Amino acid sequence: ADTEEVILTGFGRDDTHELPNSLIWGPDGWLYGMNGVFNPSRVKDPAGDKTYEFTCAIWRYHPPTKRFELFAEGTSNPWGLDFNRNGDWFISACVIDHLWHMAQSGYYQRQGGPYPPLTVPLPSITTEGHQKAAYAGLVIYDADAYPEEYRGKLFMGNLHGSCINVDKLERNGSTYRQSNDLDFLSANDAWFMPVSQKIGPDGCIYIMDWYDRYHCYQDANRDSPGLDRLKGRIYRISYNDTPRAKAFDLGKAPRDELVKLLEHPNVWWRRSAQRLLNEQFDDALVPVLEKLAASDAEAPAAMHALWLLVGQNKLSPAFHQEILASQNPAVRNWGVRAVGEMGTTNDAIYQRLIELTTDSSPDVRLQLAIAAGRLTGQDSMPILQALLINTENAKDSLIPNIIYQNIKPLVPLRGREILAFLDMHPDIAAAYNNDSVVRWIAEAVNAIGLSPQDIVAQLMATLANPDSDVPKTRQALQRVVDSLAAQGLKIDEKGALFDETARPTVAGIAA
Repeated sequence: ADTEEVILTGFGRDDTHELPNSLIWGPDGWLYGMNGVFNPSRVKDPAGDKTYEFTCAIWRYHPPTKRFELFAEGTSNPWGLDFNRNGDWFISACVIDHLWHMAQSGYYQRQGGPYPPLTVPLPSITTEGHQKAAYAGLVIYDADAYPEEYRGKLFMGNLHGSCINVDKLERNGSTYRQSNDLDFLSANDAWFMPVSQKIGPDGCIYIMDWYDRYHCYQDANRDSPGLDRLKGRIYRISYNDTPRAKAFDLGKAPRDELVKLLEHPNVWWRRSAQRLLNEQFDDALVPVLEKLAASDAEAPAAMHALWLLVGQNKLSPAFHQEILASQNPAVRNWGVRAVGEMGTTNDAIYQRLIELTTDSSPDVRLQLAIAAGRLTGQDSMPILQALLINTENAKDSLIPNIIYQNIKPLVPLRGREILAFLDMHPDIAAAYNNDSVVRWIAEAVNAIGLSPQDIVAQLMATLANPDSDVPKTRQALQRVVDSLAAQGLKIDEKGALFDETARPTVAGIAA
């Protein structure tokens, strides 16, 4: 390169084995990366005034607009990051569970360190562990050089096991469930340390081997005797006699050839072509990509074309409505995500989003919760409320948490409205996992949205209503008592906030 430019600064350097890592271009044209749990960072968004203070997280940067933001937070010191054909993100992590499906706006379990107030951490998707517990690198195999049985499986480096582990996935509502597959390879040398795995243009998996007798950062910090910095290598793993790719220069390829490469069976070519088209984009590409995106919704080329249009913010209102009506839930999902990326839309598409809260696909409903939290031009509350009313979401292991994550920022200014809505719909509390999501929301409202006196005044109005049924009233009272307890009020202090007729009931619940 002829010039050097600093585009982001503020990443921590306290812990050298958890530095920013695993840079990868996402399906939306953003550059994604990760940071570790014991490496505090303070990064200012170059395009705005916000400064992000974080440790373990997936972050992303958008070169055209110079925007920086956090995508999801949690886990440990992750060193493997990839996405599948639907654009869903997965990471491999060390020490704790090794495989995670990371939904945008989610906050996941941490190896250590404090959680932000009112956080309900999400779990991993791991159901089975592999040998030992140190992982680095992750690639989802999507090419044609290996047999069909390898497609869609996740390959991870196991540092302490000196091997490459393989996981397979099955759907679990809006998320996934992991299980073990057979190891891809095992080394006969304990120095083998596979820190990165990638698919090459020939469809083979390439493995970067750190190759050292010492596996942990403590030894590197101490400069231990025998520490080796000279013998790292890269392996190419071929199936039978897979030929090597011939020399090429995609940077000189005409655009029609790049568009054609979006249909290639090897994801390396598809992603490379998409990246170059992103860099060379102009409006003449829009009708070409619209035709490709609408041609066969099940083909990978359709998703890559759609990702280009979303990443460039080039969805016309008519075509946007078309993809929101697609038979393919992955396409509808990205139609919703496009609204979240823009932060605003027109009235017709906004109404369509509200209609989609009853969509049959949990993927679409999950994305609605995420997109609602990113809206700045329209009110997100009707979408989030409609998602809560749809009690199908209560059966999902991810959606309720993401609804909570995206309704929580509304609490300081709209806490009364949120509690009034929940009181109007007692069936929500009954459906959502023994009212856990309702209690999360109510506790957030009561902790930062209302004073104890306001909480009690609202409840007393409910008690005074002759039409209030007993279960609803008791449910409201229980929630208030629990929320006051969350604020640190003792039993006698709680009772003092109520009038004399309610105090015996309060004391009975609070005892």
